Parts: sequence; structure tokens; C-alpha cells
Amino acid sequence: MSTPNEHKNLLVHICLAIAGLVSYFSSAKWLAAVLWVSAAHHNLKLPLSSALYWVYMKKILVLVIFLSFNSYSSEFPYDQYPLSNLFEITSNQDQVAIKEKIPLNKRYLYLGPERRSSVVEFLGQSRDVPQDHLKFLSDLLKSMPVIPKKQIDSYTKEILVKSESKEFWVLIQGGVYPFVEKEIKVGEKFKIYYFWFGATQQDHIIAINEFSSLK
Repeated sequence: MSTPNEHKNLLVHICLAIAGLVSYFSSAKWLAAVLWVSAAHHNLKLPLSSALYWVYMKKILVLVIFLSFNSYSSEFPYDQYPLSNLFEITSNQDQVAIKEKIPLNKRYLYLGPERRSSVVEFLGQSRDVPQDHLKFLSDLLKSMPVIPKKQIDSYTKEILVKSESKEFWVLIQGGVYPFVEKEIKVGEKFKIYYFWFGATQQDHIIAINEFSSLK
């Protein structure tokens, strides 16, 4: 039988979660993030001195910020994707792994995810998502359960792009892919807005959410 304290804890948790949802859908994203983190803190039931508490809270904070700013409005948040050189940022990360003596063929890295935008060249090829990338996304969901499964499941294809001298197979949302094929010619440069989820072996797991032509 539940005790009065358990009923009180449940009520607090539910109120924080509902307030977070209301804030989220009223576009008060930062307030939603604060409320969800408060709900997570309340639900963990671990002392502040516990190292495990801070491990979990760090993960939860990153995930809640990702979720609360993952816009579902009709206007895409282009300004939230800072411009980067895809070749440079991935090469720099490769060098970090080498410096830390992590063999690239054993690397399995989650990055948050990071929002970025880059100008790349469309090489005209596409494919179904390979098994190793699907496994990475599956493991990502297990490690970061706040990320909506619906968001991950939306990446149903990969296209081949090029940044400087390096080619990348990048995930793309099923609803975005047909428009790339229709609007971007082979060999044409265009701008992609993406999540950099991390890296596995030689591959960087990059997922396109939107694109724009340079014309």
C-alpha cells in the first residue's frame, strides 16, 4: 500500500512533468527544460553527494535540452544550427581519438547530439541505413531514452555527400529525402542542417533534418 509520502512524491513529479509539457508547447523551451530536469532530480531519489547522481543528471540535462529545443513548429530553427566545416570538425574529432590512443575501429562515441550546418556537395547516391548505423541509433536510444524514438525512426535513408576531399554517408529524414532528390542536382553544393550524433569506427553518425539550396 502506498504511503502519504509516496503519493506526495508522485503528485510533485506529475505536476512538474505537466508544467514542462505546457511550457514546451507554449514555446517556453527553457522553462520546460528546467521543469523536466527538476522532475528528473525528484525522481532519482539519490543524495547530492552521490557520484551516480551527477552522472545521471549530466545525461538527463543534455537530453532534456536536446528535446526541449527539438522544434516541431512549422518554422525550422535555422539559427540554432551554427555553420561548420564538416570535413574539419570530423577530422579534428578523429585526431582527438588518435591523441587519446583510441583505435578508430573500436571507437563508439556519443556527442550529445550537436547541432551543426555545413555546405556539402551532393553526389547523387542513396542507400538504406546500414546495420551498423541502425545499431548505433538503437544503442543511442538505450543510452539516452529522452530522445524521442519517433525522431530516430524518421531517418530512413542515407545519401552520399562530400566535404572538401572526404565523402560521408549521412542519415536523412524520410520526409526530407525526396525534396533533396528533386531540388539538388548531382555535383551541386547545398547547405545541410543536421545532428552530429557521434562516431563509430571510421563513420561519423550525421543526421540531416533540413537543407537549403545555395541558388
